[in-house]
Amino acid sequence: MAGPFTVVKSLAGRDEGRLFLVLEEFPEYVSLADGRLRRVEKPKRKKVKHTKVMGQTRAEEDTGKALTNSRAWKLLAEFAATADIDGEGSQLVKG
Repeated sequence: MAGPFTVVKSLAGRDEGRLFLVLEEFPEYVSLADGRLRRVEKPKRKKVKHTKVMGQTRAEEDTGKALTNSRAWKLLAEFAATADIDGEGSQLVKG
């Protein structure tokens, strides 16, 4: 598993198929947020085996900035637009 700002896809649960940003990594779990359904203030804790790494965002360039919900959503939207993940069935929820 990679560190913070890695984009992962949920493989299990009611959020299956959704893209998330990794906020923190623990031995068996990761903390995930997407800025909309799962806010940065209250990230989802999910087992690593229930996620799939999709890639890295450009967020390392400006690590000095705090991660906000709108920024998390924009990073995921940019990633989804540029990455070839359509065949994977990944989704972002508009809202």
